[in-house]
Amino acid sequence: MAIDSAPDATAALLRQLTGIASICCALLAAPAQADVVIPVGGSMGLSSGGLDAYCTDLIIAGTLQTNSAPVFNVRDVVIQSGGVIDGGLSTINLSGNWTNNGTFTASTSTVIFGDSCGVNPAAISGNTTFNNLSFVSSSGKTWQFAPGSVQTVLGLLTVQGAPGNPVQLTNGGSGPPAYIDPLGGQAIANVDTNNVILGPVVVPPIPMLDDAALLVLMLLLGTSAALTTRSRRARRN
Repeated sequence: MAIDSAPDATAALLRQLTGIASICCALLAAPAQADVVIPVGGSMGLSSGGLDAYCTDLIIAGTLQTNSAPVFNVRDVVIQSGGVIDGGLSTINLSGNWTNNGTFTASTSTVIFGDSCGVNPAAISGNTTFNNLSFVSSSGKTWQFAPGSVQTVLGLLTVQGAPGNPVQLTNGGSGPPAYIDPLGGQAIANVDTNNVILGPVVVPPIPMLDDAALLVLMLLLGTSAALTTRSRRARRN
């Protein structure tokens, strides 16, 4: 019986090895995706087909001209110092962090923060002026803004969560509030905010002195003036 079963065992082993080899070949044949990087001094203009980042990062130290082409499946957008993104007429879809240490030219573009690449939470840093700006999530995603940062929206601001699973906008709970300043229209539903203000930047009022403090200040100023005058007279004599 052992001799008769040997060919069957060998055939089964060969089938297993063939399957493993097929999986390895498929993995080797699958293209590895790298971040999209435009170095210092470099420039890229998108064609009508746009740019699919396959959930990698878009790192700009040079210049990206999006024209009217879509940019989608982006994880993080990093505009380094000296880097420029010209939004043109395009729609830029990302789900990760937005770091702006350079220049973003909004033009008539739309930037949409969503769920596509599974980054949660995502961080927004730097001050940026957008044309249309959207935060859309059905998973209750959190976007954390740098304390004191200001995002200005010239066109439509859209913040849309899901019933019972609202979008979370926070500055981390410490430091000065972050602002999203909508100068155009708003479409906002199912959102919770924590030290993020959806409105214009509020300048803290100058503290006012009460009557007692004003009296003390006037006495101090009067005494100082009298002492200065006496000192000048003494020098003349």
